[in-house]
Amino acid sequence: MNDHGSVPAVDTEEIIEKPRASDNANLIETYRKAGASGSRHFDLRVKITSEGLQEALTWFHSKQNDITRGGDVCHYYAVIVLIGTAMGIL
Repeated sequence: MNDHGSVPAVDTEEIIEKPRASDNANLIETYRKAGASGSRHFDLRVKITSEGLQEALTWFHSKQNDITRGGDVCHYYAVIVLIGTAMGIL
């Protein structure tokens, strides 16, 4: 409850009725260039995704001696590196 005795409003994400890939691409490009897209919820999704990728890479690096060529772990590592590079976090 807040000071006025009412329950504070929950921050909800807007619903996009007809999402377009071009709009999402513009958000991504703006975020990549400026560090913020102008959409709070989009920025939060990018932040948590980036943190998750960083944590995954840290785990993979800690298992580096266990990674063998051609194994599943090696493939997952390659995918994470590609995604991280594309997002500009690596």
